[in-house]
Amino acid sequence: MAIGKVVYKPDSQSTDVYMIVVDSTEYKKWKDGDTSIPLALVVDSFDIFHSGQGAQGQMGKVSKQMLDTVFGTTKEDDAVRMLLERGTFQDGGSFSKHSGDTNMARGSGNVTSKGSVGGGSEISILVLESNTATPRRDAIDINVFQAQARASWQTFQLSGRISFSSRYHSPILYIQIMEVDASDPQVTLSFYKRLFPWKQLFTWLNQNHEPTNLFTHREFAFTLIGDTYLRYHSFSKADDLKSTAIRLNPTRFEIGAIYNARPKDKKTLRAGALQPLLRELVFDIDMTDYDSIRTCCSGKGICKRCWAFISSAVQVLDPALREEFGWKHLLWVYSGRRGIHCWISDQSALALTDDERKAVMGYLEVIKGGKEMAKKVNVRTTLAGKTGDLHPSLRNAYERVKGNFSQMILEDQRCFDSREGWETFLELIPDHDVVSDLRRKWEDDSDRSSEDKWKDFISHAKGAKAAVLLPAAEDIILQYTYPRLDADVSKHRNHLLKAPFCIHPATGRICVPIDPARVEHFDPEKVPTVGLLLEELMTNPSADSAEHHSDWERTSLKPYVDMLEKHTASIMRDVREKRRAAAGPTW
Repeated sequence: MAIGKVVYKPDSQSTDVYMIVVDSTEYKKWKDGDTSIPLALVVDSFDIFHSGQGAQGQMGKVSKQMLDTVFGTTKEDDAVRMLLERGTFQDGGSFSKHSGDTNMARGSGNVTSKGSVGGGSEISILVLESNTATPRRDAIDINVFQAQARASWQTFQLSGRISFSSRYHSPILYIQIMEVDASDPQVTLSFYKRLFPWKQLFTWLNQNHEPTNLFTHREFAFTLIGDTYLRYHSFSKADDLKSTAIRLNPTRFEIGAIYNARPKDKKTLRAGALQPLLRELVFDIDMTDYDSIRTCCSGKGICKRCWAFISSAVQVLDPALREEFGWKHLLWVYSGRRGIHCWISDQSALALTDDERKAVMGYLEVIKGGKEMAKKVNVRTTLAGKTGDLHPSLRNAYERVKGNFSQMILEDQRCFDSREGWETFLELIPDHDVVSDLRRKWEDDSDRSSEDKWKDFISHAKGAKAAVLLPAAEDIILQYTYPRLDADVSKHRNHLLKAPFCIHPATGRICVPIDPARVEHFDPEKVPTVGLLLEELMTNPSADSAEHHSDWERTSLKPYVDMLEKHTASIMRDVREKRRAAAGPTW
């Protein structure tokens, strides 16, 4: 059985590729016009794989959602047929295949034609033989491996560590490692015991090495298996929080406000006596709020391409919060799947009342209105028929994002390629004659790209109607690139938010801090997973082979914990300086 693969690249400018394994002989016959050959004989399976890093990148099985986005159908047969028709054939060779369906709540998997696997893992091996009848004995160092005359899957439970390498003459070798399930209680327990940075979390929240009310009077909430939700926990020190997390073994836990009494004493207080006093000002940006404009993913999906929306949001909010409000201590944290959180720990931010938080949100919030409202940016005043300019804050934001608009909206997302996309665009243009002209032009030439359509509009905007259309162009750019904030998260001190360094149960990824200066380079798919971290502990044991509370230092989690420590050091330095200033001269 001669094996090959068909690789399809929808966009020559993108690194996204789609691949399917085929029987070379049957595929060539089918491609030459023999459509009587069933597809089941042409392809090894109806699984289509995707990589966002080119043909040599790590590949994962595509979801139904991705099939619909790329091929316009959720039917595997139809998608496979299109891929075979449009793709390019390549002879057999090894490739890297990511384990599992992308819809499954599993770890990230490590699949390669060369490497090693830790004991206790379950692996599946598919050997597709080409020019050899029997694989060499040293091709894979596992005693229970048996050569097969035909392609077949074999599953093994490993008792020890194995090494493997591709040494066939020309086969394709798939090694599929079933990674740990991030929702497995044993996995989360190991993470809380060995990897979670409890001390660093405590110092960040407490702003001091010794416990203060910022920690002892702070609420923590735990989500247990089965979605049991426990609120109003509080702790005297970091070790108490760690012990409780290990005892409860939650799927995640959340951080709340600092109260006028210890939240754990709530039941002993009179009704309504427990009141929030302080709370970091927090912001939440979720990718689902961009579903109406992003075209690469939707719903719970996220990729490097649509991460550009989050990156653009941070590029606007971070300088605005620092320069216009004077806040210094902003911690940006990846949510583990499709969003980002911002925690502001300045004392003035901690002390904001609910009304003041609403005022901050009112100042920052620009995108308003539900699905039924096309124009969501209404930030200008009109006097004597003349359209007013943007507020200086929004002018600054516009200058920061206008450069992203062409690359992100026109070239990458191609938001105006489809009829639905350009009809939405037309609804934002405040001139009926211009809209009618553009609609006729685009209906006559359905192949015009998003870039062409934008240029068509701008040619009108630079004409006699510039006074109306140029401000409209700025508003459109803001509508597609300005941060879309979850206002309810920010307005109330008693709102809880997931703690940094929690595991996202669906992706297995850790909620790690992000450097806002490098947010555009951040790739959610490269964030450490709990499975990867536990594997790193196995491959890099401590000198005494004992478990330690700082085992994260021997894993890829270390740079993120270091980032939190650096951030906390800046907070504590600022706190000390303010205390000295308040104390006055010492002479």
